[in-house]
Amino acid sequence: MELRLLCGREGSGKSRRILQEIGQVAAAGRPAYFVVPQQFTFQAERDLMEILGLKGLMGIEVLSFERLAHKVFGVTGGQDEVFLDETGRLMVLRTILTRRKDELKAFRAAAGQSGFAGRCGEMVREMHQYGMTPEVLRARASDCGEALLAAKLEDCALILEDFEGFLAGRYIDPEGRLAALCRQIPDCEFLKDAYVFIDGLDSFTPLIESVVEALMRVCARVTATLAVDHERPCRDEGLFAVDRYYESRLREAAMRVGCKVVTVEVRPEAGALRARKAPELIHLEKELYAFPRRGYAGADTGAVRLFSGTGPQAEAEDAAREILRLARDEGMRYREMAVVCCDLEAYAPLLKTALERVGVPCFIDRKRPARDDAAAETVLQALRAADGRYRTLELMRLAKGGYAGLTGEQAEVLENYALFAGLQGSAWLKPLHYGEERFDLSVLEVWRLKLVEPLEALHQGLRAARNVEQQCRALFQYLEQIGLRQALEEEAADAGQDAAFAAAHAQVWALILDVLDQAVTLMGPERQSPRELLKMLESAMDGADIGVIPTAQDQVLVGSLTRSRSPELKALFLLGLNDEGGQDRLREEGLLHRGEADLLAAQGTVVARTSALRFGQQRFALYQVTARPLRHLSCSYAMSDSAGRPRRPAFLIAGLQEALPGLKTQSDIHPLSPAQLLSAPGEALYQLLPKLGEEARGAGMGAEYRAAEEYLQSQEAWRGRLMRAQALAGRRAFPQMLSGKALGVMGRAPYRMSVTRLEQFAQCPFKHLVRFGLGARPREEARVDAPGTGLLLHEGIEQLSRAALMGGWDFDRLETDELEARSDALADTILPRYFAGKLGESGRGRYLSDRFKKTLRRSAGLLARQMRESGFELQHVELDFGGESQLPALKVPLPGGGEVWLFGRIDRIDVLHGPQGDSLRVIDYKSGQAAFSLRDVYFGLRIQLPTYLNAALNGLPGAHKRPAGMFYFALRDPQLSLEAEDSLERQTLAAGRLQGLALNDPELLRAADHALEGMGESAIYPVRLKKDGDASGSALVTAEQFESVLRRALRMAGTWAKGILEGDCRAYPVRSGAYTACMHCDYGAICGFDPRDARCRTRTLPDGTQAEALAAMEREWKEGK
Repeated sequence: MELRLLCGREGSGKSRRILQEIGQVAAAGRPAYFVVPQQFTFQAERDLMEILGLKGLMGIEVLSFERLAHKVFGVTGGQDEVFLDETGRLMVLRTILTRRKDELKAFRAAAGQSGFAGRCGEMVREMHQYGMTPEVLRARASDCGEALLAAKLEDCALILEDFEGFLAGRYIDPEGRLAALCRQIPDCEFLKDAYVFIDGLDSFTPLIESVVEALMRVCARVTATLAVDHERPCRDEGLFAVDRYYESRLREAAMRVGCKVVTVEVRPEAGALRARKAPELIHLEKELYAFPRRGYAGADTGAVRLFSGTGPQAEAEDAAREILRLARDEGMRYREMAVVCCDLEAYAPLLKTALERVGVPCFIDRKRPARDDAAAETVLQALRAADGRYRTLELMRLAKGGYAGLTGEQAEVLENYALFAGLQGSAWLKPLHYGEERFDLSVLEVWRLKLVEPLEALHQGLRAARNVEQQCRALFQYLEQIGLRQALEEEAADAGQDAAFAAAHAQVWALILDVLDQAVTLMGPERQSPRELLKMLESAMDGADIGVIPTAQDQVLVGSLTRSRSPELKALFLLGLNDEGGQDRLREEGLLHRGEADLLAAQGTVVARTSALRFGQQRFALYQVTARPLRHLSCSYAMSDSAGRPRRPAFLIAGLQEALPGLKTQSDIHPLSPAQLLSAPGEALYQLLPKLGEEARGAGMGAEYRAAEEYLQSQEAWRGRLMRAQALAGRRAFPQMLSGKALGVMGRAPYRMSVTRLEQFAQCPFKHLVRFGLGARPREEARVDAPGTGLLLHEGIEQLSRAALMGGWDFDRLETDELEARSDALADTILPRYFAGKLGESGRGRYLSDRFKKTLRRSAGLLARQMRESGFELQHVELDFGGESQLPALKVPLPGGGEVWLFGRIDRIDVLHGPQGDSLRVIDYKSGQAAFSLRDVYFGLRIQLPTYLNAALNGLPGAHKRPAGMFYFALRDPQLSLEAEDSLERQTLAAGRLQGLALNDPELLRAADHALEGMGESAIYPVRLKKDGDASGSALVTAEQFESVLRRALRMAGTWAKGILEGDCRAYPVRSGAYTACMHCDYGAICGFDPRDARCRTRTLPDGTQAEALAAMEREWKEGK
């Protein structure tokens, strides 16, 4: 029996030496077992075949300790317990936490949180590795001297006791399996007189030490590598403290066994090392952690590169360009280069994008949680959505996952309908009936059933289930019903060249089944609520990982400090060297903080790794990484994080600069060189995009970027992408004029347009293009808020007016109670139809429903009072003009010749019959802003009222008609003051006055409001009669002024119509004072209008008063324009 220790510094050749010794043993016909960490087994097999020149591994077996245990138990038997992996452990712990939550002291609040079961799993793992028992924890809790720590230890003891009680005699976890391995090794025949080689272990826990000691008792030789420098003096002796501690533990174990210890100092030959490795890197390996540190005497430090990026993305992009340069200029293979990230989760997506852009293949060496996979998340989302409440948000998350029976497009359309119709709760279980004028309900009904029927079956199955086994069976039946397995198989088959995606996808279905199987095995007879089942499966999915092996030979490996293993690297890139430690971020693993573990260790009880051990391991991991490359080392750090917060470089950066005084720091603050810019077409286009935009805004473009543009123009494969980028950057500088067909103007002259469309064009031609040309609309939602109820008020008052007109009853003759009853009855027919019961399902909904009824009653009462006090009669409600409607289209001449026919719908027309003809007033109901502005009419922003009045005057029968007024009727609750001198009734009447223009004719005004027979203020119009009989008020205009306003509206309508027909589609929003058309615009993300861009101009209107606008219109009319 012999313990052979191969000791040496990093890069001394220990791993190569152990591989050579394995080859010698195998060549002699003796069994050789190579034990490495689980994540390195694949790489170890490749290294053996490459370095030993083997085509296979006959006589050599690469194992992890876990796989060794499996192999031993397969021969010796003796393990009757069912193996419990990490997934099963987390399910058990989640169940324990649910049951014991109220008994916990320190962790009661955290027990139900997502991820807490994972922290408990870390605690259980370390407690078992260090041989802790609940009894020891309780003893330490009583004498630790810290109240909070004592409470934590009590909780840990309770959790650990329950977990071990669950395992007892039935199950065995990974640490228990290693403990059982120690007991079974003496009975294992294939290990007797075998040769075992151990390499790459970064931690010898007491449990691993016990396994190695057991191997020493039966094997002919156990060989292990240790990073220890026995040479004296050693100026970086502290760097090897961890492995020196492991060496002493192994020697003690060998002494107990009576095993011979042979120490082999592995040192490379100086000449051979200098021939293989750059002198700067040789110096750096010796001096980076030495004290005192010696500076490099050579002038050339080209083998080491230091980069300071403005952020993590800049680091990733720089590494990608440098990798491509080394491959092109220095002939390195991609597999000879690696990237190590101090924070792999943050840097991996950035690196993947940057490397793909320059055409460099890469493999991200990490396992991702199963919960990150859409199919696994579908399982959890189905449980959330099947709770019986059928919340639209949960249903849509399920549908958009892509595995619930609907495509992404179908899910989007169904969501649009659900928002429009206000589907919520039990409404999802009923056939769709509302909105047939907007949606194809027959198709939507098929999709609804496809989504909801399996989910309802799952809901009923979970309700009927008496235990976890029946719940899992119901869930499995749901997955079969939606065809999840077939969908995953089809996606894996369609992956094409993306072998990594196909490999990961192939694991998902097996992983889901494994989770369900373990749930049944572990918790089958127990009763759990669906919510508890969901939490248990969430914890299981958090603990289950999806991992793949490299699918190509020549690719760059991207890994973390703890998962990177590439002994023969020519170049290495170390990213993220910031003050978080310049290492994998230290998460608080387990339930005890590092300081608490240190306190217990100082008292003689080691329950987990101490801070000193963690720091030593991570500092050594950094040392290993920096010592690994042979020709090139690139280190980088970020000056700020992704949110722009400043960050400091890690301590290692100062060490690099001190060890290599001539090392210069590069940065992306300086412009890229032409070589960097033109490194790859994708990179060139990426860097060129912002410069194209800057040039379009008037800034210059450097010669190197001009060269990049010319290069892309010369490449046929990239010419189209460049042209799209150029168009994107310069489209506002050279606005295109589209055809009328593209703008949605179909057919031949005369062209028909709505007044609403003209007003949209007046606000912004591009907004008009998107709304009417492309037909893009914001999602319509059945909103239970003030704007949503405003639309209902509009319909309610119109239906009430139509009922009066068609039913032959007059507003002014109804009693208040009867009018309110009719109003409420109408509201009861409108609300369910719009909101499909949604209003009644919440307190806010009921409040808004009552408020809607109240406002509708108030508006109806105000309308009745106005009609009662007026000689005007309600003649038309929702009167259409244009098309097949009762009134003909309003023909508007176009500047330069031709005409356009306008159509629209007038909310209400009142008529006053007189001996000289009919006087007409047009009313438009407004639930929002009801102010009338002559400036808006003059500039063509709001021409609806005068255009509608023009249509009524020109289209209604009768020879003599004149305008009496045009007004907005506000549909809203007024803001009343209890402290005002006026009564609440007078305030209500004043707030409900019609807003607009009225003809300054005393007879008409008195006819409009009988209260003006004498003198005083009108409760219907914002006017007042004076003693002399004249009227005053801002709403009054003369007949000539009224005519000028109507003419101006028609002129602006013609101007806008011509602009539409000419194809104007500029992003040219109007600006008036502080207002711009971009405010509350639904299409800002499409046009990308940027006020800072010199090409982005607004149509700024001059300042002026209402009187000035009226005077300008009157002057224009008199001049015959």
